[in-house]
Amino acid sequence: MLSKSKIFVTCQIRWCSTVARPRLTESVNTLIDNNEIKHRHHPGIIKKNVISLPRPIFDAIKLVLEDYPNRAQIIGESVGFGDHLYGRHVPLEEKERKSLYDNAHEKLLKKKNLKDLSVDELHKIKRKNEGKVSAIVKQKVNYWQETIYDTHKSLMYMIARSVPNYAVLHSIFNEIRIRDEKFKPKNVLDFGSGIGSTIWAINELWPKEVKEFVNVDISNEIISLSERIIKILYPNFEGIIYRQFMPMSLRPNYDITVSAHSLIELPNTKTRLDAVMKLWKKTKNYLVIVEDGTSAGFQIVSEARDFILHLSNLNDKDNKPVETHVFSPCPHDFDCPKPNSCYFEAGYNSISFLGKTVKHQRYSYVVFKKGGKLGDDSDWPRLISSPLRRGGHVICRMCNSSGNLKEIIFTRNKHGKNLYRCAKLCKWGDRIPLEMNVKSDKSINIESDSKNNENTTEMIENEDYKDETIK
Repeated sequence: MLSKSKIFVTCQIRWCSTVARPRLTESVNTLIDNNEIKHRHHPGIIKKNVISLPRPIFDAIKLVLEDYPNRAQIIGESVGFGDHLYGRHVPLEEKERKSLYDNAHEKLLKKKNLKDLSVDELHKIKRKNEGKVSAIVKQKVNYWQETIYDTHKSLMYMIARSVPNYAVLHSIFNEIRIRDEKFKPKNVLDFGSGIGSTIWAINELWPKEVKEFVNVDISNEIISLSERIIKILYPNFEGIIYRQFMPMSLRPNYDITVSAHSLIELPNTKTRLDAVMKLWKKTKNYLVIVEDGTSAGFQIVSEARDFILHLSNLNDKDNKPVETHVFSPCPHDFDCPKPNSCYFEAGYNSISFLGKTVKHQRYSYVVFKKGGKLGDDSDWPRLISSPLRRGGHVICRMCNSSGNLKEIIFTRNKHGKNLYRCAKLCKWGDRIPLEMNVKSDKSINIESDSKNNENTTEMIENEDYKDETIK
């Protein structure tokens, strides 16, 4: 019989540790290894460093301003007007407004003895308190007011927003052009067209492709201003149509429909979603919705995103589901993992009237596409903030295809030279061409002598392992 001191236990503990190891996609890795592309030009990079307004557009704006004798005043006021537009809030719904007023009335009435008052006397007190109630509510909410674009405000809008709006739309359309090389828009519908930034950006990226632009804007003055600029830029193009109201037909007559900085101009959720639904019904391929990168802008974009994804689950008139997905910025169709705000930045050279400096415009947006996904690159994660570059590593915060936020610290040793350099050269809003490789950790052998025999046996029994050998 063996003595207890000479009993040894060899335990082989096995477990499956499924660690997701990110790696560069095989196709991109091969292109880099074969020197067909450089790291700084990998297909996930979308953003340009700084976007400048094309010289012909700037000259057209300058020419239009020369006709107004008070242009110095307009230029000076445009900065404040631009700040006002950026700081707008989502209009209150009627139920929310009524609830605030009712609560304020109740608080004031609690201070009075109402037991012996008649209904008429109660209403009289309420009318008397109306001024105080309005003051209380005004302290708690920011009132939404419709912006009436007369000639003066239209010119201020042109100076304040022409370049940042162009930069934002150029960034969004440029991603569509890069990722969907076969897409060539022939018909475009722009809801809330303003001074024509959508036309400028599309004609810059797809020159001479579009045969018809339909511009919808309720302001006659801003339509007149846009027409003057367009006639200077494209004197021989007759395919530009201006309307004050959306076309009645819901047929998909347009390759791309756009609403840029327009939904916030509408008074309530119902009118916003009605406009979004019409734009979606009218497009054959893409719907682009853009607002400023504020809490209000994100709320409106998120509202439209949820609505379209819900609408796509319903059947059309032929009882066939409409295949829909979010083309950008999200690599998924799940709920947004950033419930408070998700926005991006477009760098641009400001117009010389306001001092030629590099500025950044923050914006929230969503692009929907009808039909199937273009390829595997639709699942590539997108950077939701600027990468943090440190010595020997780079920290990337991304939104991934599973609908979650993920932070990965990329290093050369752990992830390889190609993936590390691609991640390092990405910017906020770019995508990283990676795939998750599931890797299982190796088994670990544990040998124990008699001193640790009890602990080892207890661990084996608890974990229900059977690979044990007694020597």
